Amino acid sequence: MANDAENIVVAANGYVAIAPVGTALPTDAVAALDPAFTELGYLTEDGVSFSPSLTVEEIGAWQSLAPVRTLLTEYGIEISMTLMEWTEQNLVLAFGGGQFTDNGDGTWDFLLPLPGERVPWSVIIEGQDGDNRYRIVLERVELTDAGETTFQKGDASGFPITMKALAGADGRPGAIYGSVAA
Repeated sequence: MANDAENIVVAANGYVAIAPVGTALPTDAVAALDPAFTELGYLTEDGVSFSPSLTVEEIGAWQSLAPVRTLLTEYGIEISMTLMEWTEQNLVLAFGGGQFTDNGDGTWDFLLPLPGERVPWSVIIEGQDGDNRYRIVLERVELTDAGETTFQKGDASGFPITMKALAGADGRPGAIYGSVAA
């Protein structure tokens, strides 16, 4: 296979959208999303990280110094990003649940979740490289880590989060779809 710079993806733009688990998921890179999906808004310039991981069990044999077989025992996907917008949706996402109340007078209250109130989500990550689109679809994710939010002069206060994909209805954690302009 020859080198082809057109196969290098620079996803310099895109979005992340979430919806309640059970929302109809897209099955390609260009279909319109179900209206239940809402975008998370601005993320920091770091964008979103998508990290697959494998856990492999090695089987050794008396007659061999190297493993003679491996078994895939776990496959995981983590996504990480820093949410910049302080919205009801992002607060609930960043804390894994909770109750948001708009008081109707320009103020709001957010009550942190109680144990057992974690909320799973369906997540769509779309990266765009010119006319090419790449979509990562995760049927069920849960918050697994939340980073530090800092109030400081000269920098935005965001919510760093990490979520882990769980098995979907078919046992897979998700799918990746691409659309390359002709």
